[in-house]
Amino acid sequence: MPTPAHEFCLTDFGRAVQSTLDRLPISRSHVHITLEPNLTLRSPCTGFSATPDRSLFASPVKAGRGVLLTVVECTFSQSCEALMKKDSDSEADFELEPVVIKPIVVADHTWCAIKDVEFDVWIREDGAERIDLDDSKRVTGYIYPRIEMEEVERVIGKGLSATKNEICKLADVFGSKSVRRRLQVAELEVEFNWRDIQSGLKISSRATAWSRYETWYFDEF
Repeated sequence: MPTPAHEFCLTDFGRAVQSTLDRLPISRSHVHITLEPNLTLRSPCTGFSATPDRSLFASPVKAGRGVLLTVVECTFSQSCEALMKKDSDSEADFELEPVVIKPIVVADHTWCAIKDVEFDVWIREDGAERIDLDDSKRVTGYIYPRIEMEEVERVIGKGLSATKNEICKLADVFGSKSVRRRLQVAELEVEFNWRDIQSGLKISSRATAWSRYETWYFDEF
């Protein structure tokens, strides 16, 4: 079940991406670009079925099939011990950012503990049917406890450029070559405020802890 801590990262990330795509020089009467939450995806050919947290679609308004451009999934470890071991096994020497999210403990029970938050980004290679999750080209960044997102931002930018190219392929929906040309030369620059996301994680961890405590309380009493 999604928690406030789970949803917060997705909401802030999605807002930044959606606002960037909204600046593309195309009429919404031709193409509708949406970041859909919890939409079930199915393939009758392969039997594949999944419900990612966010799915980015470009859909012609009048006719034609929509194109799935990106999927976003957020997962949290449920094992505090596993997180502690991961941290102790790390040899990285770094200085913590000012934002510190302490485990929320009530009555000797930890209701929410966020040890680290990482972003893993893949881009499917041209011609590939699937993304290889074990590919060495995977890029990992961190927003907590330290902020290391430069490489992730670069790859996200590359992915948005690929997204724009896919939208350009929907050539039949554009009224003129000049409109298509403006889209082709448009530059996409997404802006993320990772420090704001750090601060939001602190708030959402409290909301998550309260939600879990409340659920336990009403189940028990």
